[in-house]
Amino acid sequence: MQISKYISEEEYKCPHCHNLPVGFDSGNLDIARKTILYGFDAIRVEWGGPLPISRGGGYRCVTHNQLINGEQLSAHQFGVALDIDVSTIDEVERLAQIIESLFPEFRRGEYTDRGTFIHIDTAYLIQPRASLYWSEGRRWQG
Repeated sequence: MQISKYISEEEYKCPHCHNLPVGFDSGNLDIARKTILYGFDAIRVEWGGPLPISRGGGYRCVTHNQLINGEQLSAHQFGVALDIDVSTIDEVERLAQIIESLFPEFRRGEYTDRGTFIHIDTAYLIQPRASLYWSEGRRWQG
């Protein structure tokens, strides 16, 4: 089953518990989930080819997030984050440029020290905000 044009349920659900986020219904999504899924599809079109989601790079249950030493308030636990795998540092830079041009409001982390991937999320749309770090357009390197 597809949860968006380019994301399968299999790659989005938690690899630990094999569940989708609580309240997830692809026909009736909240704004934060709609925005991240729509955003990924638009980014994928602009990229011009497949963009795989990292294993565990979609939704994560609390247990899985703890097992991988994820942030305590990771946006992945709310189902509003995606980690997108690419092959090279040059591809990380190209993907970051695409995301910046299409969705500058997305929070974005660029990772080149433990693989090559980009994290995007829409945690800034969740109200009330659980963290001051959940601000629109926040950037970081990893």
